[in-house]
Amino acid sequence: MKSKLNFKIEYVNNQIIDMHDMGLWVDSFHIFSPDVERNTIDIPNRHGALLASSRIKTRKVKLSFTVDTNSVEDLDYYRHAIFQTFYSEKPYKIIRDVNPNRELFAIQDGEYDIENVTFSDGACAIELMMLDPILYSLERNQVINDPNGSFDPNITNHGTEKTFPTFMIDILKPTTFLSIISPEDYIQLGQPTEVKERSVEKEQLLLRHGCSDMTGFMPGTMIEGGTVAGSMYSNGKGLLASSYGTGTYWHGPAQKLELSETIQDFRVEATITNESTSPLDVGRVEISLLDDLNQVIGKMAMKDTSQQVTSNHGEMRAGNLMDGYYMINERRRTWNYMKGGLLSLQRIGARFRAYIAQQDPNDSNHHYARETEFFTDLDEVYLDKLAQIQVHLGAFGTLSIPKLQVQHLQVFKINSITEEEIPYIAVPGDQIVLNHKRSRIEKNGALMNKQKDLASNFFGIGKGESELKVYPSDAARVVAKWKEGSI
Repeated sequence: MKSKLNFKIEYVNNQIIDMHDMGLWVDSFHIFSPDVERNTIDIPNRHGALLASSRIKTRKVKLSFTVDTNSVEDLDYYRHAIFQTFYSEKPYKIIRDVNPNRELFAIQDGEYDIENVTFSDGACAIELMMLDPILYSLERNQVINDPNGSFDPNITNHGTEKTFPTFMIDILKPTTFLSIISPEDYIQLGQPTEVKERSVEKEQLLLRHGCSDMTGFMPGTMIEGGTVAGSMYSNGKGLLASSYGTGTYWHGPAQKLELSETIQDFRVEATITNESTSPLDVGRVEISLLDDLNQVIGKMAMKDTSQQVTSNHGEMRAGNLMDGYYMINERRRTWNYMKGGLLSLQRIGARFRAYIAQQDPNDSNHHYARETEFFTDLDEVYLDKLAQIQVHLGAFGTLSIPKLQVQHLQVFKINSITEEEIPYIAVPGDQIVLNHKRSRIEKNGALMNKQKDLASNFFGIGKGESELKVYPSDAARVVAKWKEGSI
């Protein structure tokens, strides 16, 4: 039997704990009314006061439980288990069985104890604090623009509070701008072209390889600190080593791709995996940038070189092994067990940008554990043109090897723009996320807030129906996502 007041907690890492499954009987669940703060102004020689401002402060939630166990030891266990359940450094989501379509966010406030009812049974009361006093609906979503299908531009906010939506945008044709207009405000990325201006592709996709086969690859001839050995194949989802060969130091297969032209300004991106199953595993994934003479002009790598602990080490370098410059050369715990992580190296003029991030396996547009570093080559010693990309999967001696894989490769040629040219902000295949609650804009997972028109704003949608217009309407499919909030 389950308490009618039972609820679930969902943490920021998506872990869910059900009070019933945990063995707790929920006796009461009381959400206090909002705590309203009023600021007033006294007027001389006048009764009363004028209202200056109002706001809703934090909100309390009081819970009580019955703990039914079979021994003193079990009851003592619950003293610690309850603390571990409700203590968190960040607010967690609570969904009640009595109203599963609403959620609140809370965090433990104050102390608690379990009072003994019998030697093995107890009662407990806990107070939570809602830093955000709003109760939310589950997320709603609606297609507000689709040049190839049905859509409804009118969205309805049934809540009492203004809601700040997220727009998921799939680009269908090259565009220099994108606007979403509400009845009260608008947000715009980029700018439309005028009659004397010409739209151009600033970032031209030169190579995109899904690594679903070995088409276009040719054998590599050299790797850093070791020897090329073994062989590489595709399992349809990425490149793996069928054999690492043998060697005393680093060894393993290497394959490379030639670009259709040599390029000066570029961005190279690779989706890779370096996932250890044991602290004893040692291995590396390296993406080398080569010129037309097979000389290394840059490198991106994720490697685990420790035989004692799982410890992924990211490397992003301009130049070769002997005299290169490392923009990133560090270990990070959050890069361990990297599965589908992103390595990106960009050069425009003498300015380099190195980027490493983990990618959400369910949403490649969600990046975390990010690291971005910049470097300006003032002496202009790392400016050789890019002609080839080499993939290397490496083992060390006879040590056990983590799961190493390369899932995706792409290279962009970055073109110079004249005063009469307006660059495309996005091309078909790009995905843009406009998060109005977090004031954040991402394209393919990378931050692009600088593209926002300064005159435009991240906006909220008030109670009732609002019509949202998208321009240019034939450039993108747009889905709005929002939660309705009520006091």
